[in-house]
Amino acid sequence: VLCIFSMLIGASAYAYVIGNVCGVIALMDQATSKYNQQMDELNLYMSENHMPQELRIRLREYFQYSKQLNRQRYYQALLMEMSPSLRGEVANFINSAWLENIPFFNPPHMLVDERETFCTAISLRLKPEAYAPQEIVIREGEPTEKFYLLQKGVMASRGRIISSGNFIG
Repeated sequence: VLCIFSMLIGASAYAYVIGNVCGVIALMDQATSKYNQQMDELNLYMSENHMPQELRIRLREYFQYSKQLNRQRYYQALLMEMSPSLRGEVANFINSAWLENIPFFNPPHMLVDERETFCTAISLRLKPEAYAPQEIVIREGEPTEKFYLLQKGVMASRGRIISSGNFIG
């Protein structure tokens, strides 16, 4: 009886410790946890609404493509918790590779301080978006008020292939 009682206590302690360790590991990357929860909700939504298989595949592809977008949104909230000066410095650091490749943001006559202030303002206003494969972003002849920096993937525009690091709009 003492042995059985000891084994029950030992097994309970073991399960408790393993459960807590798994819980800590699962919460280490909250952005991934949120993505997994979002995919579970999507699957439930598609199932309850009896969506056709082709649409289900397209929806899952979109959410897989937008995984990085959700991570950026998650970090955007963290960025907003910083002081304005630190926020600008971090945004400049993260987006400097993009902004340096765009001639419009680097005119030769602009002073270094002006350029840095201008690029900080631009960096803080960048909003990530994701588009599904084969989705039309800008229709021919349609006016656009956005400037698109392609971070990941490929895009076709007027017979040209635009790769990551380039821009349209």
